[in-house]
Amino acid sequence: MPTAFTSKQQESIRGELFRAGIRLSKSEGMQGMTVSKLAASAGIAKGSFYHFFESKETFILALFSYTREKSQLLFGKHLGGRERMTTHEFVGFLREYMNSEYDLLSGLTLEDLMWLKTHMSDANLFETATPVRTVQHFLDCLSDAGEAVDAGTIVNLVKAMYMMRESRDTMIGASLDNSIEVMLKMLELYISGSISGSTFS
Repeated sequence: MPTAFTSKQQESIRGELFRAGIRLSKSEGMQGMTVSKLAASAGIAKGSFYHFFESKETFILALFSYTREKSQLLFGKHLGGRERMTTHEFVGFLREYMNSEYDLLSGLTLEDLMWLKTHMSDANLFETATPVRTVQHFLDCLSDAGEAVDAGTIVNLVKAMYMMRESRDTMIGASLDNSIEVMLKMLELYISGSISGSTFS
């Protein structure tokens, strides 16, 4: 790190870069989020960016880690020092996170996902097991989850909600938020064991 930046400044600038990354990924897309725009948005010179990250790709990996940490902090806030929470509370956490500034996935388009898959070298970013493990961790903290709940099914349902947002131009826009609320309620019923795949067969 350059001597011009104190430890406190370094921490502050990293935070500004991450917040800039979330904003720009939603307004410009992953491909349009350039190092120049990131640096300008964070108030530093373009050259200074490389004192914090080796490349745009390493920054994006760190950005995903940053947003995952924020989701864990928000989950801890909903737990409130307890070991368990209810399914209703978990869905409340999910709703809040999906509408928070730290939800990086909500702004990703199909073009963004294709760009990430062709430009990112870290396979773990798209490893199916990663979100399944994360959801299973959340399930282990629920006091009233059903016995036959499948973490992969929850991942797919959440992805479906994100895909609806990504395809909002093809949806009935005025009903999109309500549609997602209906899916969240179905997710709550599924996790609690009130419904299952066989319910609809």
